[in-house]
Amino acid sequence: MIIAGFAEAYPEADPSLVLTPAGEEELPQVDRGCVRDVIRHFADTPNAELLKPGLADVQPWADLEVANDPGRAATDTPILIVHSAADDVVPATLSQVLAQRMCAEGQVVERRVYDKGQGHVEAVPDAVSDAFEWLQQRAAGDEPVSTCAAG
Repeated sequence: MIIAGFAEAYPEADPSLVLTPAGEEELPQVDRGCVRDVIRHFADTPNAELLKPGLADVQPWADLEVANDPGRAATDTPILIVHSAADDVVPATLSQVLAQRMCAEGQVVERRVYDKGQGHVEAVPDAVSDAFEWLQQRAAGDEPVSTCAAG
């Protein structure tokens, strides 16, 4: 999905530079169905069948990866990260790494992790509710909370 998105956003990012012939053949699958459908489609396919070795050094892909890696510069706007500890699509460790990177840059970050056994989709109602409340607090002028010191 990342390769398809980058190729769409950056015309110079030719997918054939990083995908094997099998990967190129499978690329249209990312536009068929929801994220869960796409993940299921590729779940049993080893990355080595789809991706060429050494792709981290292939230009312009290497520069685009760095330019699109979030949390590399602080903003004046606080950030809320919500995640379920039991996320079955995106591991919660990834948002922890992101929050730590942002904190190191001086970003005001509040990271909330739900520990209710919710998967990726099941956590959405709590995430939406918390995000809406958080936005209302920012609009009301309430100071944001930072969980940076908490790690």
